Amino acid sequence: HYPLRRQRQMCIRDRYDAHLSILENSGILQRQSRNHTDKWNYHAMVIILSTNNLADKVRINLLSEGIHSYIGYVPLHSSPMGKLMGYSPLDLPVTESVAFRVLRLPLHHNMVIDDVRLVCESISKTLKEEII
Repeated sequence: HYPLRRQRQMCIRDRYDAHLSILENSGILQRQSRNHTDKWNYHAMVIILSTNNLADKVRINLLSEGIHSYIGYVPLHSSPMGKLMGYSPLDLPVTESVAFRVLRLPLHHNMVIDDVRLVCESISKTLKEEII
């Protein structure tokens, strides 16, 4: 079943790309870039919003509509072990800048194409006032 799941997730990812490219062109978000020569396993759809507050706003509004998205990760240098090892946020300023603007959208083999439309419409509605 893995090839079928991967194929479905690839279609879902492609549909996300089609919908989100419009918002990306407005400069309000970025899609995770990938090189066409890279092999991709279609396990995640990641967007990067322009600010931490905007990422939170999108995440909260998605959740209010029953759509789960989340911050992709806590930077390792900011983790308890990273702090224990002596790292500080100033050590990796680019990581700090991006970490909490990253939002991972739903992408799994049980989704249907219409689910992507709902997610993207919710994001667009949330960001509409930011684009103006």
